[in-house]
Order: sequence, then C-alpha cells, then structure tokens
Amino acid sequence: LYVLDRDTIGDTGGFTGYISRHRVTVLTLPPSYASHLEIDRLDSLRVLLTAGEPPTPELVKRCAGRFDYINAYGPTENSVCSSYWKLTPEDAGEPFDKITIGTPLDNVKFFILDRFMSTQPIGIPGEIHLAGPGIARGYLNRPDLTTEKFIKMDGFNLRRGTMPRALTTGHHDADEPNREHGDVQAGTRHRAPAISSPVTLYRTGDLGRFLSSGHIEFLGRIDQQVKIRGFRVELGEIEACLRMMPGLKDAVVIDRVMEDGDHCLCAYVVSETGTGTE
Repeated sequence: LYVLDRDTIGDTGGFTGYISRHRVTVLTLPPSYASHLEIDRLDSLRVLLTAGEPPTPELVKRCAGRFDYINAYGPTENSVCSSYWKLTPEDAGEPFDKITIGTPLDNVKFFILDRFMSTQPIGIPGEIHLAGPGIARGYLNRPDLTTEKFIKMDGFNLRRGTMPRALTTGHHDADEPNREHGDVQAGTRHRAPAISSPVTLYRTGDLGRFLSSGHIEFLGRIDQQVKIRGFRVELGEIEACLRMMPGLKDAVVIDRVMEDGDHCLCAYVVSETGTGTE
C-alpha cells in the first residue's frame, strides 16, 4: 500500500512516474484526475478503478485494452462501494454505448423507487435506494438528516410494486424467498422479493434506472448536489454564503464542464447596484 504526499499528487507527471517506478498494480482515482495521467506510462497497472463521479468515454477508450477498468459506484453511507461496471482487455474490441454503474455487489440490494416508494419497471427513472449489511446507522449528531435519509421499514414488502429480477445480486438472505426467474427484457415487470423482517433503506438522492441488460444507469441527482473531483458539493450552501457577502444581492452557482471535460464551480452574482458578474 502506497500513501502519496500532497506534492506528488499535485503533479500528474510526477504521479505517473511514481506509479511506474514503484510498479503499482491497482489504482483508485477520481475520473477527473485519471484523465490527466499519461496512460501509456502505466505499464505495471493491472486494474484502474475510478469512483466519485461519472467517467468520460474518452478516458475509458484510452484505458481499453491496457488493463481492467472498473467504474465503481456507491455512497459512503453504504460502506463506499455498492456496484461496479468492468471493462477487461478482452472486452476492448467490443462496442459499448453506455458506461453504466454496472451491477450490485454481493449482499447489496438496489431499489429504484418513485416518490410513493413503489418500484420502477425497467427503463423508467427513479431514486436509487440501497439496503444491505453495509448501510450505516446514520449521521453523527444529525438526527433530522438521519431520519430523512435512512428509512426504517417494519416488515417492508416490495411485492406491492414490481422490479426486474436483476435488482439484487449475491447471497440470499435467510428470510428472503427464492426470486421468480425469467428473461429480463425491456418493458417487462417482475415481482419483487418480499422482505418480512425490518430493514433500513438509504435514500441516495441519485437518479437511476435499470436497463434490459440488468445494468444500472446513473442519471444524475434529484437535488442540487454535485460531485467535483469526487467531493460532494451542495450548490445551495455556496449560494447562501455568497448572498451573505456585503454588496451582493443574489447569487447562482452551477457545475460547469470545461473543454477538457473537467468540472469546476462557476458563480454568477448580482451586486446591490444591479450589475451581474461571473
């Protein structure tokens, strides 16, 4: 295990040299950082795992055929990783039209629900909810936020809705009956597994949908939260701080995509005199 100092991380050329010099084989990075690396020099690498934000197709194409590329998804509230999409060197020649967040890890359950807590059929967007042994107990000293995000269901039974068979994967729980099997095709519906014992669902705030392949497509957020280099950023909180500054009447903050594919925060403010400034 190599822990790098801030100076090495701040210099992408030096970082690439460090990885090559120490013959690092497995690397985990935010996609926005990985896109600046000299991929050709990473000759010792077997696996590149990116997480924290969606990767660009350009990054995936640069990595294809060189090593295993994994696009991982999962909030910290579910012990970080919940699902993954993998591209191996053998798959490099195969065309892919979507970079998804893949399929759930073992013992992780994905539920894509509407605002009435009913499961969505294949292809229909909804909020991603997670369940399983990795779910946290809540937020420290934030009971209000814990109640909002961690939903405790007593005798939760998803049979009132429908879901594709591929929604869950891995080991069966002792109290979970066998799933009904069948081909997963676009537009079809499947009865969901009943969960008779109490369970906690974590509301991710992420929008997603199941594809006919069983993979999950990430579609963005249902609120103003954005990811910048893997860090969660609440745009509304920044706007509120800007409005408190002397001489400013209003402010709007957006997540702007630059020409190189990198993301940055951009604020637009209106002064007390009515002059707009970027």
